[in-house]
Formats: sequence, C-alpha cells, structure tokens
Amino acid sequence: HLVSEEKFQEKGAWTLIQELKGKLEEKGVHAYAFPSGGSNSLGSWGYLESVRELCEQFHAGAPKPDRIYFGCGSGGTAAG
Repeated sequence: HLVSEEKFQEKGAWTLIQELKGKLEEKGVHAYAFPSGGSNSLGSWGYLESVRELCEQFHAGAPKPDRIYFGCGSGGTAAG
C-alpha cells in the first residue's frame, strides 16, 4: 500500500496502518495491525518462539550454527 511522502508526514504511519486495516476489514479481510518492526508484546513473543523452534530443531539433530545474525531496526528482534 503506497502513500505519498506528504500523506505519510501528515497522518503518520500508525494512523495510515489503522486506516488500511479498516478498509480491509470492510471487505471481509481479517487484518492485524502491528507497529514497525513488530515491536510490541506479541512481536516479542514471536521472536521468542522462533528461538524455541530453533532449539527444538538443534535437539532433533539439525546442524548448530556458530552464529545467528539478524537485521535490527526498531530493536524488537533483540528484545525478543
């Protein structure tokens, strides 16, 4: 969903996300709005779940990496 820079500056990201969510729900689409980077409590639980899943795979015999890298913008991934 693209908007102009002017509209983004005028309304802000969260307002635009909520407006889009409302439009999708009017069409019968189930939509979940989350902040940039998934930086909320649900997003943090998602990151924790991904680590739990990795550990489960390692215990099942998957090769263990020496390092795990991740992109970080908002800090949500590191918080998880």
